[in-house]
Amino acid sequence: MLDYKALAASGSLHNTPPSFSIYIVGLVLKWAKKLGGLAAIEKINHTKADLVYKAIDGSGGFYRGHALPAVRSLMNIPSAPQRGTRRDLRQGSQGAGLIGLKDIALLAVCARPSITQ
Repeated sequence: MLDYKALAASGSLHNTPPSFSIYIVGLVLKWAKKLGGLAAIEKINHTKADLVYKAIDGSGGFYRGHALPAVRSLMNIPSAPQRGTRRDLRQGSQGAGLIGLKDIALLAVCARPSITQ
């Protein structure tokens, strides 16, 4: 950083910090602190995940979850509806503005919504 030859050769861009990234991290950290820190965010994430998992578990078999309750994700929730309803679900969800629901052929999963902040 104090090598003036390298600084001159790079047009004063040698080792320039990623200013925008640092700014965004600062905003995210302020936001997290305002919410109550990581413990509060974890509580929010558990609440959202519980809501989705209760819907899957209470669907009477319409949806099938793939993960055991003890190891369920707080971020991505893979589930599959009964066969024959996947196209209707995908089209209906897109019509409702839910974009980015991807098929995962390996698990025969129709939806894998992400429930992050």
